[in-house]
Amino acid sequence: MSRPIALLALVLILFAGCVSDPDVDGSAEEGPGLVERAAMIALEIEADPDATEEILQRHGLEAEAFEEMLLEISQDEELRKAYNARLGG
Repeated sequence: MSRPIALLALVLILFAGCVSDPDVDGSAEEGPGLVERAAMIALEIEADPDATEEILQRHGLEAEAFEEMLLEISQDEELRKAYNARLGG
């Protein structure tokens, strides 16, 4: 399960940015805080993909919530750029 989540994270950020839904409100965090948290989690998952579930639990998230966080970032050009920069891309 951990590999698909890590791959999904990359796919959502790289390719889902063209979709926009102004009614999306998938996170209590916004802007830089959201990007920082998502990037930190993604980097932890990248470093240890086999521990994805444990990493998400440590951050108080389930896989679906993390996916929603990434989707929200992917739908905003500025957030997407900041996220990619944070990941070193």
